[in-house]
Amino acid sequence: MSKLFQYTIVKLNNTNINPKLRLVLLWTILFSFQNVQAQDTIISSGQVWKYSDDGSIGIEECLELKLDSFDLLDGKTPMGFGQKDEATILNNINKTLDSRLNHFYFQKTIFLENPENYKTLLLRLVRDDGALVYINNKEVIRSNIPDGKVSSKTLAATLVNGSSEYTFYEYFVSPSFLLKGENTLTIILFQFRSNSSDCRFDLELIGYKNYEILNNLIYNINSERKLIQNELELYTVERLLNQKTDEIKFLNLKHSTNINIFSIVTGILVIILILLIIFLIVSWKKNHNIILQSRMLEKEADDKSKELINLSLSLLKVKQFISSLMDDLQTLNKEANHKQKIDIEKLINRIEFHKHYEEDWERLKMHFDTIHSGFFARLKGKYPELSQSELRHCTYIKLQMFTSEISQMLNIDNKSVQASRYRIKKKMQLPQEIDLKNFLENF
Repeated sequence: MSKLFQYTIVKLNNTNINPKLRLVLLWTILFSFQNVQAQDTIISSGQVWKYSDDGSIGIEECLELKLDSFDLLDGKTPMGFGQKDEATILNNINKTLDSRLNHFYFQKTIFLENPENYKTLLLRLVRDDGALVYINNKEVIRSNIPDGKVSSKTLAATLVNGSSEYTFYEYFVSPSFLLKGENTLTIILFQFRSNSSDCRFDLELIGYKNYEILNNLIYNINSERKLIQNELELYTVERLLNQKTDEIKFLNLKHSTNINIFSIVTGILVIILILLIIFLIVSWKKNHNIILQSRMLEKEADDKSKELINLSLSLLKVKQFISSLMDDLQTLNKEANHKQKIDIEKLINRIEFHKHYEEDWERLKMHFDTIHSGFFARLKGKYPELSQSELRHCTYIKLQMFTSEISQMLNIDNKSVQASRYRIKKKMQLPQEIDLKNFLENF
């Protein structure tokens, strides 16, 4: 019967259910039939324990439970610091290394005459933050301590705070760990972090002598099975609901993120488009202004060139007139007397200009070619038979000069001008019906 009882207790302790529910079940099983159960309080809160809080004992020595060779202090529970109601205040500074302590060690020896009378043990433990419990050098409880090998670097699994710092966590322990006579309980208390602001330890041990607790335990386990199943089903439903809720939140977040990304991208594209439009408008205005300025400059240059042509032409006309006048003076000089010849020579010397005539013609030709896109080169290239005098005649026609003006410029009479035009048309092989003036204006 004892083995079945132990097995049932262990199975309940190892059942993967809500710890609070398990605690309620254990308390219900334990105390609902208290009136028919005999029990002994083996260790109660407020008793004296030996402890170490100066860092003189290493974790390895403590795990090997070799504490007899050390001088341990005595103090009543609850022990700890940081909560101002401790019966014994612990030191939390390693006096050897001048650092914070992560571990504290507690030990108590009890004497039992008939431990076989106990059918089960209830161990109630206050541990802030985690603890290992040994009975006679055997680990019986691991409370809020990670699985695996424990070392000097081990810390509690979770932080204990608030009302949990005063809570008695309850565990059923098999009485088979107890010996007749002297029994040693050793507790190693672990902090969650090295700079923890508080610490607390207390312990109670209760022994039950009646098998009735096992029967009640089995009965309550059967009666509470549906409650546990319902709890598990509710937990499963809640878990699925939470999963679906998380999925919905994730989808909403993803949708919101996509909308935000789309809005940002759209905004960036709109800004880029606006900047591009502004750039194009500014560029168009600049180009338009440049074109207008270029056209104005071209028109100004064209006007200046035409002005230069007119000035050159006027100068050429004047020089041509002076040249004709020189010819007349030369004729008069032949028939004049000595005194007249002297006066005529003076006039001739004053109006000496003929040597500059060709120079003025070349200047006129250059300006004329600039305005009319290489008129001379094109005309000479297409009609190479034309003489320089005929090319000048074509230039005067292009400038829309009258026949009388052309005759004066070429120093010939009007009939000779007409004859020259006839020769030009013939060299250019123009039909009779084509007017030379219209042809040259469009050439």
